[in-house]
Amino acid sequence: MQKIYLIRHGETEWNKQLRYQGQKDVPLNDEGHRQAMLLARFLEKENIEVIYSSPLLRARETAMVITSKRDIKLQLEEGFLEINFGEWEGRRYTDLNEEQRQVAACWYNTPESVCIPGGEPFLAFRQRILNTYNHIIKTNKDKNIGIITHAGVIRVIISSVLEMPEGILARLRLSPASLSIVLYDDWGNSYLELLNGTCHLHLINR
Repeated sequence: MQKIYLIRHGETEWNKQLRYQGQKDVPLNDEGHRQAMLLARFLEKENIEVIYSSPLLRARETAMVITSKRDIKLQLEEGFLEINFGEWEGRRYTDLNEEQRQVAACWYNTPESVCIPGGEPFLAFRQRILNTYNHIIKTNKDKNIGIITHAGVIRVIISSVLEMPEGILARLRLSPASLSIVLYDDWGNSYLELLNGTCHLHLINR
């Protein structure tokens, strides 16, 4: 089977502060670097043959830790950028006014029906992700692939694999430095093997 490792980047200060991060280039914080190291150690014995990363700093820093002891070239892929949150970037939900919160509520429940002011339309974001993902799967047929990216990107990929409606995406919890795994069999059928795996973050350092 072909195995796809979907990895969310480690923690940033904006994650801790619950800010909309989007395409702002925020680096990992100290905890994020620690998480990346634990994740890299956990993945050491996995046969990952190709690794792609979002070019945003938080994903690249996570990817560089994972690839540091592997003889694999890290490939940056703009198609795996997080959604652009427009006017919301850098803000917290509690910073939004009542009208903006109503837009946010609609976006979480029916993201295809509303566009964040100044942001990327959800359907365009979804198409960008799936075009990139499907191209990489076909280009690397039968190879195990690591993709280091963002929560929104992983939600879109998993929802496509499971044929889920867009309104459920926000209910998929994806922690910083989490691991989700998708499998493809020889007949092209897809399976979700793991969602939001975080056991590696709780291992005692050895």
